[in-house]
Amino acid sequence: MTSLLSCGYDKTEHHVVSEINVASTDEYDRYVIQKINDIAINGVIDDNEKTKRLLLDLVPEANRMNDENEKYKALLQIYALADVHKAIDFIDEVLRDNPDHWLLIYKCQLMKINDYDNDKITNCFSHVAKKAKEEIKKNNYNKKDSPKEILSYYLAEINAGNVAYIQKSKDLLDEIPDPKKKDELYQIFNSQIDVEN
Repeated sequence: MTSLLSCGYDKTEHHVVSEINVASTDEYDRYVIQKINDIAINGVIDDNEKTKRLLLDLVPEANRMNDENEKYKALLQIYALADVHKAIDFIDEVLRDNPDHWLLIYKCQLMKINDYDNDKITNCFSHVAKKAKEEIKKNNYNKKDSPKEILSYYLAEINAGNVAYIQKSKDLLDEIPDPKKKDELYQIFNSQIDVEN
């Protein structure tokens, strides 16, 4: 099972990206994800509604995927591109069985970028921050060895309204010796801060 913190935030943007990275080695799963990616990237020129229908037509195929995490990524991608309310309903359905599922962070992000009620967004990120803090403690994550996980926790705190974590995030990032890793995590950080301001 993917953890909440390892899911984190995508470096390219603060929400669902237009192409799914294929982690599965299962041939059927790769086939379905490729179909979703083709439609998401190419779509139907000048017909957004037809593109959405084509994506939604792939839901039954996505539901038959073998790897559970890949299936959830595929369904999230379909719903987020077709109808954000369906995406949130889908996540809520998963969260009913597992309230701390990694999809929770995407629910918070989708609510944020689609201008949901501020209190609901804050409560969502507060819950993520609480669970992330527990995960850090349970797994003995530290700033030196697990900066991405620590940053994910800090970003949840920032999104929950705890602005003190902005400086904590900068301090964390400035201590990373590897310039490539530092740049990658700064991109994630900046995508969130840009949304805030």
